[in-house]
Amino acid sequence: MNNSLKVEYVLPSDLGKNSRFAKFRDPSGQLRFSEAQKSVYLNNPFVSGRDFPIRIVGIVEDVVIGGISPLPLQIVADQKVYDVTAGCAIYVMDEYRNTGLGMDLPRLCMEQVADQVSLNAGLSARGRRLCKLLKAGVFDFTQYLYVRNSSSLVRQKLSGWKAVVVTTMWNVVAVAQRTILRLYGNWKLRGLQIKYLSVDDESVLQKICALIAKDTHRFRENVNSEFLRWALECDFLCYGVCKKMLMGIFKGDDLIGFVFGKSYAHKTSARIIEWQMVREYESLED
Repeated sequence: MNNSLKVEYVLPSDLGKNSRFAKFRDPSGQLRFSEAQKSVYLNNPFVSGRDFPIRIVGIVEDVVIGGISPLPLQIVADQKVYDVTAGCAIYVMDEYRNTGLGMDLPRLCMEQVADQVSLNAGLSARGRRLCKLLKAGVFDFTQYLYVRNSSSLVRQKLSGWKAVVVTTMWNVVAVAQRTILRLYGNWKLRGLQIKYLSVDDESVLQKICALIAKDTHRFRENVNSEFLRWALECDFLCYGVCKKMLMGIFKGDDLIGFVFGKSYAHKTSARIIEWQMVREYESLED
């Protein structure tokens, strides 16, 4: 670790106006939390107590130069439940990114937060190499990108008539993609029913948890109704009011799968939070 780096743990009690961090300069906003962000960390059902840090920050010469948020979860591996810390929202200021501090923060999250396992996702190619150096296991998962409107993506690189032309062409392809996926999905789901369920119905959540408990994958999240409700209520991306969706997949009267998701009225994307199919229907998950 860089010798000039100090590490501080930000506790929920440090979020007030008289915070002990008031003396530090924070140019990148590592110590600023919106109400939505506070809710994500403080209402997590796996937080063991109010002394659990919501941010670990690196400080050099009284300047906060980066941070990482430990997010407590549980996973099941080989049918055994483990408490884990998922490191999320890692950031290091540009001028410090070649000093090794980006590796120090995840390491501190793993070593000093008293859990058995650290879990990190969405790693870059460099991040994967760093995690391997830390003797971490790396698991590959398929990631799907479903584009509804390309305008916001295109305008990051282009403007004017070029942006209009590329956006139009991309959206035509996106419409074709959605049509093909819809037809393919309808074909694979023939004989099954998809129903919208109430996210506020505790009995529905209990049925879903019972379905998840039957999962025989070697690795999975340990999910209960409290966790599912938290995942739906919290605004992880701070986009504002969202529409919560819970869809059940039925064969006759039997629940064989579900999909949790969110969509934002003023955004061009939606997010799938959790999904599950019983073992014999796993091929339908695509």
